[in-house]
Amino acid sequence: MRALWLLLPTCPTYRATWNEADSPRGRIYLVKALLTGRLQPTETLLKHLDACVICRRCETACIGCSI
Repeated sequence: MRALWLLLPTCPTYRATWNEADSPRGRIYLVKALLTGRLQPTETLLKHLDACVICRRCETACIGCSI
């Protein structure tokens, strides 16, 4: 996952909250932690994941990234 910092300006939820957990990179790390058992699905964690508006701007901004 290279150049994930490029996604920050494109993400509307990150721009609204300025919280890393509400950014594409933050959500990727949260999902990985859930899948590997390092985190449990708490209400706070799920709020960060549910905040994604599925606009897919991160996909067009992430040229060459494999998310």
